Amino acid sequence: MLEGPVDDVMVTVDDVIVKVEGVIVKVDGVIVTVDGVIVTVDDVMVTVDDVVVTVDDVIVTVDDVIVKVDGVIVTVDGVIVKVDGVIVTVDGVIVTVDDVMVTVDDVVVTVDDVIVTVDDVIVKVDGVIVTVDGVIVKVDGVIVTVDGVIVTVDDVMVTVDDVVVTVDDVIVTVDDVIVKVDGVIVTVDGVIVTVDGVIVTVDDVFEHAYSAGMHPDDILDSIASMQPTPGMSRLLESLAAAGWDILLLTDANTVFVNHWLKTHGFEDIVTEVVTNRAFWERGRLFIEPCMHQQACNKCPTNLCKSIALAQFCASRDYSRIVYAGDGRNDYCPTTNLPANGVVFPRRGYPLHDLIKKTLASPNPQVKAKVVPWEHCDSILQEIFPDEKIIATLNIKQA
Repeated sequence: MLEGPVDDVMVTVDDVIVKVEGVIVKVDGVIVTVDGVIVTVDDVMVTVDDVVVTVDDVIVTVDDVIVKVDGVIVTVDGVIVKVDGVIVTVDGVIVTVDDVMVTVDDVVVTVDDVIVTVDDVIVKVDGVIVTVDGVIVKVDGVIVTVDGVIVTVDDVMVTVDDVVVTVDDVIVTVDDVIVKVDGVIVTVDGVIVTVDGVIVTVDDVFEHAYSAGMHPDDILDSIASMQPTPGMSRLLESLAAAGWDILLLTDANTVFVNHWLKTHGFEDIVTEVVTNRAFWERGRLFIEPCMHQQACNKCPTNLCKSIALAQFCASRDYSRIVYAGDGRNDYCPTTNLPANGVVFPRRGYPLHDLIKKTLASPNPQVKAKVVPWEHCDSILQEIFPDEKIIATLNIKQA
């Protein structure tokens, strides 16, 4: 039965309102339109404020933003978030592909589960660490550089502190000194020791001097003419007056060092000297190595100053160790000083250069306080006289 006013203002079918002011309102008892907007289909809410909300009972949009497709969250605040249940973007940045994290802060992080970049630096390729802080570290699993210096090629150590060390598994240089060529020892501490495979030792040098008629007094006069470093006299005298122990470590020899100390009035000031043993015999100087060490591969076998310093301190109790020097062979002991120690590298000399390099690296080898010096008074100004310390000083061989 049809009831209702004419002109399509209100129409009812079987007592069900169908039109209000010409707008469809219900079909089969289900609300279909409100203010001309489709609201429900098959009892499912479809629109709110002209926005599609649900399809097949699945929420589709909230505030005009697509939220779900097939029950999967797709967007939040207009940004794609999930595809097939996998997080894809956060704040507009791609985060995962196939469940693998890809980017963080717009930086590619992983590809095929391998970390690729951290802070825009390539870190791994094919699972191998390649760079740290922008420096190539490994190629094919082999360490190649440390602090930007080539270290290994084909698993062979090549450089340490920018110095070539081995070629074809043969040691070539230590502390910038050529040591081996074609497997033959050539130099130790800058002194030629082999020619055409024949050992030429320091003893041979003095043999040559003896054969040339050079008198021992000529050699000793040359040693005595070496003047102390500016301020050394005041430094040594001040340390001795305060009761400090003074250890002198040098790769010279006992004849030269003792003569120099006596000439300049330091013989009774220095507590102990560690150097190579030397003696005169029939006008010729003979030299024997200070030690035969194999424990430290950074130092020559005849003297490791770290070992010598440790042996000297073993039977003593010092609150602090202070070390002053200038040569490359002083670097090893400085790397073994405790954090409360002080190292005084002479400015502009090899020890200073090596310490500056390690302090600029990610993993510095020197833990002690570093105070460069040009005049020994700088050392005195740093040392506090109320502490019991040991001052180790380096005197270079002539």
